[in-house]
Amino acid sequence: MRISGDFSAQGFSIQTAFYLVNACSVSYADEFGDWQATLALGDRARLFHLGELHGFVADMDDAALLVFRGTDSIATWLTDGRIVQIEDPAYPGKVHRGFADALRGIWPQLVDLLPRPAAGRPLWVAGHSLGGALAVLAAVRLVNEGHNVRATYTYGSPRVGNLAFYQGYRPLTYRFVNNNDLVPHVPLEFLIASITLVNLDELGPPAQGLLHFVYKHVGTLKYMDRHGKLGEGMSNWDQKKEFMMKSLMEAGGRFEPEAVADHHIWNYVKAVGSNLPQG
Repeated sequence: MRISGDFSAQGFSIQTAFYLVNACSVSYADEFGDWQATLALGDRARLFHLGELHGFVADMDDAALLVFRGTDSIATWLTDGRIVQIEDPAYPGKVHRGFADALRGIWPQLVDLLPRPAAGRPLWVAGHSLGGALAVLAAVRLVNEGHNVRATYTYGSPRVGNLAFYQGYRPLTYRFVNNNDLVPHVPLEFLIASITLVNLDELGPPAQGLLHFVYKHVGTLKYMDRHGKLGEGMSNWDQKKEFMMKSLMEAGGRFEPEAVADHHIWNYVKAVGSNLPQG
């Protein structure tokens, strides 16, 4: 069965969302296999494995894709040293150090895989889990470098930056959250991290200190309930967020089995697909 994306869409498209969530599932594979035909990726599609980051690019006749893979352990990206926010000239405001450092390290190689901005083809950016965070940061960089980024779709993405990043963020973005998936709730909105502070007068050893950070999601929320139904209402999401935060705290920061299941890429594929028009 061939899956088509609505590459003519100027705004949100559930068809494009389904196409891109399937593309995110492909990013976990070691080779394209039958997916190259199923998604009509063309002969110029290339998987990449750059440092800790994986995914693929596809340069098709009518569009281009940049898709980032998630990680087996999001917790390794949430240590105090990585969740510190830093200023980076590539972005407005401050962003998660771990995400920004990882993307900066591979950026020249990654850009070389993409069609040049002058090619004019619209570019879609997508990612699941860690890949969603990378997609958000990559979209900012690509827009600034002249690429025609039509939209960014993320699935189960953690938060990326502070309030100033949120206010300065421009790419059109849709972020999907599946029911009890806890990953979109980290890093916490209001976070105190213990880090090593450099002794500025260099008269003694570095000291431990606490820093306060504020994280805020960018993009338009697309929340799917336990039946997979896609909703727009923020009131229900606010209630869910409060419930999930309480669960996370009571579990000592550990994700419960249902939250882990709801984060899995194939459950995102199933949930998004249940919203496709019937017939």
